[in-house]
Amino acid sequence: EDLLLIVLSKCYSHDQAISKGYFLAFVEVFKEYQEFASCPIGVLLFLILFKVGDRRSVFVRKSAILLLQIILSVQDRSTDFIYGYQSFSESTMFDVYERAQLCLSEELANEYAHCAFDVFSEMMERFAQFDSFSQLQMLKAMIPWLKKMNFEKFIDTNPTKAESILEKLFYTTFKYNEEHPAQIKLMWTTLAEESENVPIVLDFVLNVGVKKHNPAFIPLAKRISAFLAVVPPSGQVAIDTLVYELSSLKKSTDKRNKAGSLSAATGPAEELRLRLLWGTMPDLKDFVAPARGHLALILLAELAYLVSGEFKIHLPVVLQQIFLGLDYASNPLVFEHCRILLVNLLQFLGVQSLNTTHGGKVKSEAKELVEYLKLKEGQMLWEKEGKGYHNSNEELKRLAAQVMNVLDDNCALRENWASEAFSWAISCPNVHFQCRSFQIYRALSPPMRGECLLDILHTLRRSCELSDSFGVVREALLTLQDMVEQLDVSKIILF
Repeated sequence: EDLLLIVLSKCYSHDQAISKGYFLAFVEVFKEYQEFASCPIGVLLFLILFKVGDRRSVFVRKSAILLLQIILSVQDRSTDFIYGYQSFSESTMFDVYERAQLCLSEELANEYAHCAFDVFSEMMERFAQFDSFSQLQMLKAMIPWLKKMNFEKFIDTNPTKAESILEKLFYTTFKYNEEHPAQIKLMWTTLAEESENVPIVLDFVLNVGVKKHNPAFIPLAKRISAFLAVVPPSGQVAIDTLVYELSSLKKSTDKRNKAGSLSAATGPAEELRLRLLWGTMPDLKDFVAPARGHLALILLAELAYLVSGEFKIHLPVVLQQIFLGLDYASNPLVFEHCRILLVNLLQFLGVQSLNTTHGGKVKSEAKELVEYLKLKEGQMLWEKEGKGYHNSNEELKRLAAQVMNVLDDNCALRENWASEAFSWAISCPNVHFQCRSFQIYRALSPPMRGECLLDILHTLRRSCELSDSFGVVREALLTLQDMVEQLDVSKIILF
């Protein structure tokens, strides 16, 4: 087996004489013994596809077709379709045998769909050995195989290999995107055509992101997320997946374990592979990786620019997280992306959606708000305060009113966002988030419901027993006061 690996590696050598000699010897052994039980079929198929496009030797291309014929015969598969490729392989015109290579790849992907992950993994494994021209050739040839890959199903049987393939995909994107931008993008968008792949890839992005102490990972994660999101209907799936992750911020531990997802935990072998893989992106001591939910928020900021329409059903949750995230003075990466996300939502759901005839005044106000937020680049929207939050509460209230004026066209958003804020106010274990959520709820001033009064009373009783919850008690009492002032005196008896 070790000898086989050495021979295979030599078949991809940069030295033309070595690669040609080893490959022809490899084919002769197979022709003589017709035995390849120890060599995975996916490895053989990729080798054939690579050599069918060999630019230097007609004999190598013909030998690749011969190797395929031997394999098909041994497996009792039809060989009728390959005879046309024999004549194409003899052509000296690159356009002819490149087209034959791409067509053969598509036929083999249909015939050996169950080997798609193995073939693609082999390509990723060998990619660094190729020259730039061959890299481009093979990225094109892999598209039919990518169409057969469903990570949702594959991880059930082989989670370790699925994770390994995604690691290689990330590394390839990081290292070669500038050299092959169109084909790298096509690789990801092809994967996204199977929408079940999107949650798995994003899960992997988040798992790696919370451990990767290097700011260079953020642009990479954004780029991959954007590639996935531009493919309908995967854009909606991407937004849904990332918004779901925001719920982790309400919990005391910001970590999600989902059945069928790739594990964030790694053993010694996986850690070694990751160190080798991310050697070009070393951890930096002074960079704190964002929490999982915050990384999801950062990615959403990028996607709002591309697929803003898909955010509409999630606005209550997203706006709640934006307003809470704007307080993160300790992490500029978080509050800055909250600002960017808000700007993009206002720009594409407000400014560009409102027509001048029916929403001229609102559109003008939306533009002013967008320009104001753009000028705040790199700055907090309000000063950091102690536990009272008195001054910033007024600024928060004013910003919430402006956002509602632009985005809330039927009052549903106001009530739904208020409901989300109230949920955080009474159940979040973080005192600061609770206080801010009560303030957001009051700023939105939704119609009062009797059950909310009971929930606040329960929160008050619970908070009074905790030494660090003075701020929560104060905000709950202020919210109760607001509710009472809203009551119709004639209906107080109903409560």
